[in-house]
Amino acid sequence: MEVINALGRRKAAVARVYVSEGAGKIMINGRELNTYFPAAALQYIVKQPLQKLDVAEKFDIKANLDGGGYKGQAEALRLAIARALVKINPEDKAALKAEGFMTRDAREVERKKPGRPKARKRFQVSNRYTGIPTKSCGLLRDYHTIVLECPTRMRARIINNELCA
Repeated sequence: MEVINALGRRKAAVARVYVSEGAGKIMINGRELNTYFPAAALQYIVKQPLQKLDVAEKFDIKANLDGGGYKGQAEALRLAIARALVKINPEDKAALKAEGFMTRDAREVERKKPGRPKARKRFQVSNRYTGIPTKSCGLLRDYHTIVLECPTRMRARIINNELCA
């Protein structure tokens, strides 16, 4: 059997996979699967298509991973392995597709918009006029405060409602 290559992507991660007959050894960027993905959950994600078809011990896999984080790289590698297995045996496509291993997850990070702190988050808006000028007025008993509600129209609100006689 010749070497079969396939490509898988997820978010910013790209996985190039080379599958050949062997004893089930998985090498990623020159390191073994256990050292590249120490978390058991990520190792499980990578091995899912092989375990579904019961061919984990039949193929050696060399993979080049680039970009993204651990989770994105693991899912990109899973897609690439599934595509390579379909190239080897097209009859397996239905079983892998039923599990969702043949579908490229198209969700990407949404871009940050101008005038916002993140893609959808907005800055907090205050409904009050924040720079409220205050002044004392001799017309009020005991020098109570007048607060200008709208400085441009000079409308005043008297705080204590105690007008002088």
